[in-house]
Amino acid sequence: MKTSNKLAIGAAITAGAFAWWATATKGDQTWLQEIHREVGMGAQCEKTENVDGHTWLACRYAPGEDQGSVWLLHEDDQGETWLARNGPAIKVVERWQALPESERSSPIRIRRSTLDDNMEHGYIELGVPWDRLD
Repeated sequence: MKTSNKLAIGAAITAGAFAWWATATKGDQTWLQEIHREVGMGAQCEKTENVDGHTWLACRYAPGEDQGSVWLLHEDDQGETWLARNGPAIKVVERWQALPESERSSPIRIRRSTLDDNMEHGYIELGVPWDRLD
């Protein structure tokens, strides 16, 4: 086997390993940005922990804009789920759920918050703390 072939194979293996690593280590904010992009609503998302004891993700459609989607991390027996906490986030959930499953690339779970979530965990009283979200 030629040296050039060995180098090409080595480079391909390295690129594949890097692509796998990059996908496996994406943070939730990166996955939510990807979901926004998949539904045609590109956004920049930032995770903020321990705001009133909760973890939030705020996604803005333009730098500094406060009108993007807001998500609250919820944990249950199924694992972690990001709950839509405002109108733009609900639109993202609806559009994403309307996509064929083959077009949904994200391993994270998103959904609308339910009345049970709100009552059981006190989410109903939580307003969106824009002033404290990154």
